[in-house]
Amino acid sequence: MPVVTVFSLVLTVLAFLIAFYFYLNPRIPHPAPSYTVLPNRSSLVQGSSPTASGIGVTYNGKAVSGRDITAVTIYFWNDGPAPMKKEDILVPFKLVLPGNANILDIRVLGQSRPLCAVGVSGPEDERNTAILGFKILEKGDGAKIQLIYAGDPLAEIRLEGSMIGAAGPTSMYFVDRSKFRQQYPLRRDLDDFYLVILIVLALILSKLLLSLYIEKLEQERREVEGSFEAQDPNEERQTGDAIDLEWYSRTLKTVRRLQKLLRYSWIIVGCFVLLFAVKLCFESLIYINSNPVPQQLFQF
Repeated sequence: MPVVTVFSLVLTVLAFLIAFYFYLNPRIPHPAPSYTVLPNRSSLVQGSSPTASGIGVTYNGKAVSGRDITAVTIYFWNDGPAPMKKEDILVPFKLVLPGNANILDIRVLGQSRPLCAVGVSGPEDERNTAILGFKILEKGDGAKIQLIYAGDPLAEIRLEGSMIGAAGPTSMYFVDRSKFRQQYPLRRDLDDFYLVILIVLALILSKLLLSLYIEKLEQERREVEGSFEAQDPNEERQTGDAIDLEWYSRTLKTVRRLQKLLRYSWIIVGCFVLLFAVKLCFESLIYINSNPVPQQLFQF
């Protein structure tokens, strides 16, 4: 079968598979409600710290002394190409804290555009939930929210709810870029890089030394063979030359095996280099995706 015919057949099958895939998975724009909880929380009151006599903490007339009070910043935005509309909400979006935590205050510190009309309503019956509403959020639109609660300073904060075209809110991973190198120090990467370079140089030097040693052994072996063959066959040949010739043969065979083994070691070095490259790519992806929040929300 001609090569052109085979190539055309492969392209036809490939085009059919691609068309079938996009038929089953149409690229329909959909909204993507997303949120992130900043890791750096502010401790307003430490319940375990002793207080002076007569001093207490109250909220709306109710005492909250003896409990930790923490302030946390939350970003909520639409990360999808399709707009999020109020009328498309199936289950209202709400911020949920563990059952033993109480929301004391929640407010919107800023939003991308006034027409988004992002608002929050404080807890009523359930003290650990707050309703989050909006009018419309296009791609990149969102709000910065401050939440003050009493409870565990490291309490898990979730956003629940659903709307047409979206399964549910997605929690985005956030890393403070100013502290990125504290978590992924550059020194550690350089140490790994220097180690790989050192191993490569050691292998190159070992290969060079083995090549020189093999060349020296072969030269000496040729001299011994020449001396051995120059002897009169009718006379008794010197035993020492035969022993030397055998030693050179064994040594050359061993050194060549070592040289062959050294070639396989380059595979190990290649694996080290590959792992190092994957690590750098992984850290680069973390750095690129460490701040998923739209930049316009950081001005508040």
